[in-house]
Amino acid sequence: MSRTPLFLMVSLLTIPCLQHPARAQVNPPHFFNPATGELIEQPYVNRNQYMVRDRRLREQSLADERQQNRRRQELAYAADACGLGCDLHEGLQVQGIPGTFVSAVLYKARIEGDDLTLQLRFFNDGVVPARLTMDPSAAPGSSFVQVGQERLQETESKGAIDEVLEPGEIESWWARFPAPPSGATTFDLHVPAVTFRDVPLDDE
Repeated sequence: MSRTPLFLMVSLLTIPCLQHPARAQVNPPHFFNPATGELIEQPYVNRNQYMVRDRRLREQSLADERQQNRRRQELAYAADACGLGCDLHEGLQVQGIPGTFVSAVLYKARIEGDDLTLQLRFFNDGVVPARLTMDPSAAPGSSFVQVGQERLQETESKGAIDEVLEPGEIESWWARFPAPPSGATTFDLHVPAVTFRDVPLDDE
């Protein structure tokens, strides 16, 4: 037998065995990650799915917590119109408007000659917009000052309010009434949606 064919046969048989293992390319399947827009390999797919799932669970938990906090605020206002801390506002007296997150503040009371001028402020203490509607002219006689048994009707005012207050927004209002009788020390103020009782009267 010739040596040449034998050599060729041995070479052909040994060449596949001499290939380096590192040259063998294994391409694992890739998956598209919709959260990041990246392609990820199979070994990381499960881990990525867990990360996406955990992030969604955290976001849902935060949303649930915000909803619960809002619900607690609503319940607080149902039980106490100053459930969000009306006492934080400066003024002669503060009252919450039931069913809303709006605080009504009787800011100033001033006697000038024969007139008692009262200044009010309305604060949206909530985390969502709140509608403030107050129109004394819609119900004649609904805006008055009471001193003992005497009722003093409004003579002039800023007029009706019908606005949406954003969280933290303030709206002002004023009205004039006949001055209370001499010697009066307190009065009640009745305006639509809110009443201030036993307000100290300072005629200085």
